[in-house]
Amino acid sequence: MGQVLGVVAQSEGVFVSKSPIYAEEESQFSLANIFNYAGSFTATILEHSEMDERMRGYLSLTKEELQALKYNNILDLAHDGLEHYEVMEEEPPADFHAIDFFDDEISEGLMYSSKLEKQENWSSLTTLLNALSKMQALLFDYVRQKLKMEEEIDDLKYSMDNNSLLIGILHSLKQLYEIERVALVLAPY
Repeated sequence: MGQVLGVVAQSEGVFVSKSPIYAEEESQFSLANIFNYAGSFTATILEHSEMDERMRGYLSLTKEELQALKYNNILDLAHDGLEHYEVMEEEPPADFHAIDFFDDEISEGLMYSSKLEKQENWSSLTTLLNALSKMQALLFDYVRQKLKMEEEIDDLKYSMDNNSLLIGILHSLKQLYEIERVALVLAPY
């Protein structure tokens, strides 16, 4: 079983699609992993970058942008994760995010439940787009660094492609709807 990264969006309190719009299948150097550790990932890239200070400052992620990159677990990933913490008799950590979707055979799509509302992580469209745009520039710089060291970059290029896909999806949604809030989601497949 693998995982796939995607996005959900709401307009006027309603989800704009019956299911998340997926962008990435799991890879060794997946975006989900990069986003999960975005703070340390960006710090490492910027530390070794040849960029000037002004550019480094611009590409540093704000607190809100870092939070926007924290994905929400959905479906089995959400339920299994929460079940784990229940069995351990522990509260989920602050960085465990989940949105409760369930398969609805009648509507042939996913239905939302507010049961996990306190675990949800939403951001504005602008904040997520800014974060993804900065990550794209950072990934590009990281690929340049790796090429200079003649290291393997196929997974990095795959992550860049998928990050571009997420940016394109969000721009398309922006053109079609008045988006109130968006969230990255990670789902099993």
